[in-house]
Formats: sequence, structure tokens, C-alpha cells
Amino acid sequence: MEVVKVAISFRTACGDAQHNEGHNFVCETLNATGINPGPHCTSYQQKQDQKLSEDKQRKSTTKFKIRRRQLHLNRFQSTVRNENREGLSYEHNIGLTLSRRFVHKTTKTTKFCRKWTRTLVKLNYRNTNV
Repeated sequence: MEVVKVAISFRTACGDAQHNEGHNFVCETLNATGINPGPHCTSYQQKQDQKLSEDKQRKSTTKFKIRRRQLHLNRFQSTVRNENREGLSYEHNIGLTLSRRFVHKTTKTTKFCRKWTRTLVKLNYRNTNV
């Protein structure tokens, strides 16, 4: 169990470093330990840092924020429309609630199917013994 806790804390520390320092923390860590990070590691780190900065810049524009809000409202309106048409589908503590009439019909059908299955089994048993 201790190994799992160590692994989780290590992952958390790496995630924090990546968020705070950028992807460059891997190359810096390798350099600090005396390992050459290599060209692939450094190029990957630069691409990821560039992508992150472009995403931050794009997401900070008002055009992006307006579009994100519009998409959210469209999803919300679609959900409301579908719930009005079909009833609630996804909600906390939602369960299968059936009317008594439906339950009664289902029980009758189930009893009939059980009797019919027993009869078929008996007939099949008799035919195999002949």
C-alpha cells in the first residue's frame, strides 16, 4: 500500500511541476541529475510549451469565451427540450418507477412464460425418453 501512496504523491508532484514550470521541468530535472535530455525531449518540451501558451492566449479572447458560452447554452437548451419531450433521463436518485397496472401486466406475463417454459421442458423430457 505504501508503494501506491508514493506513486500517487510522485505523480501529483510531477503534475504540479508541469503546471507551474511548464514541460521544461523534465529537461531541467534530467540536467540536474546529470543526464543529457537529448534532442527529442527538448523538442517535445518546446512544442508542448508553445501549444500551452497558444491555448492560453486563444482561450483568453472574448470571441472564444462568447462561443464557449453559446455552446453551453445550446447544450443546456437541448437537454431541457429533450427532458420536456421524453421525461427526465439523467438526474440524481432517478430510478425505475412503474405504474401498478404495468407491474401487474408484467407479472402476469412472467407467470405465463414460466408455466409455458415448464410445459415445454416436460414435453421435451418426455420426447427424449421415448
